[in-house]
Amino acid sequence: MLHDVITYVLQVCVALYARYYDCYVETREKVRRSKDESSFECSEMYVFGKLETFRIRLEKVGLCSAEPVFSVMKNRFKHARESFEMCL
Repeated sequence: MLHDVITYVLQVCVALYARYYDCYVETREKVRRSKDESSFECSEMYVFGKLETFRIRLEKVGLCSAEPVFSVMKNRFKHARESFEMCL
């Protein structure tokens, strides 16, 4: 159940990133073709660099079995929660 929810949310994130990038490319090309528009100066790497790195990491995780990844995450969260509760 949790695995399905996390997978869905990650897929939505990647789809949103792709849509934003498509809009960026369309806008950049539209400005280039238009003589009335001022130049479109925006660093593609600055805007999309971290998202692209995140997308690549998600692809790498997708290549291996998801169960071991989620079991490791579950153990880390359990340890963090226990440590937090000890501080209270």
